[in-house]
Amino acid sequence: MSAIPELFKKIPEGYTEGVFNGQKYGITKKTFNGGRSCKVYAKELKGTDFISTNFYLTQHDTLLKPCEMPEEKVINFLEQVELINQRENGMLNWNDVLRFATKGNPEPDRRVEKTEAEWREQLTDEEFRVTRLKGTERAFSSEMCSRFEPGNYKCICCGTLLFDANEKFESGTGWPSFTQPVKENAIAYVHDRTFGMARIETICNTCDAHLGHVFPDGPEPSGLRYCMNAVALKKVEEMV
Repeated sequence: MSAIPELFKKIPEGYTEGVFNGQKYGITKKTFNGGRSCKVYAKELKGTDFISTNFYLTQHDTLLKPCEMPEEKVINFLEQVELINQRENGMLNWNDVLRFATKGNPEPDRRVEKTEAEWREQLTDEEFRVTRLKGTERAFSSEMCSRFEPGNYKCICCGTLLFDANEKFESGTGWPSFTQPVKENAIAYVHDRTFGMARIETICNTCDAHLGHVFPDGPEPSGLRYCMNAVALKKVEEMV
């Protein structure tokens, strides 16, 4: 019996990256048919770009169909590939973001729901446009981008604590950027394919306010860049 089915378990669901023989690979695993079948794709990476397909596998029970690579080489790859971008020090990484967006977000500590009229009454026109209508503020339009004093950032709509200023960094994008939320369940993730792009939208997990997007090009160790609309956040000095 082939060793590949057991080795498949090493690869996490969704997208990850790994190093094999000094070469960096992008690896995607998709499971279906109630977990009885899965597909694994591995591609060589150069920087952040795919440069060639390395192998493609299909597992259906014990039926395996390797392509472009003999089975013994596939086994060698799966045994020796060193996965990277795994969660370190409890920090969320890109794999977690993709998993939440695809499989479902963690339960929030509480929920806040209001009618459109109630939100309009509470928020300014710009706050409403961005947070309730999924708008985007103009880049470099807020001084929040260049402020790095200690403190915390709440959702402008419901007051849920979202970010610690210690996770804020200068991204040069013109929007406040953070590497991590304060809690895993503070933010929810949604696949966004508007404007011909494939992105991950970030929303407040408490009230569904649109915050911005998250990208896998942030600083280590998480590698995440939470690109936020400043108008969606409220700076506070102390944790509450």
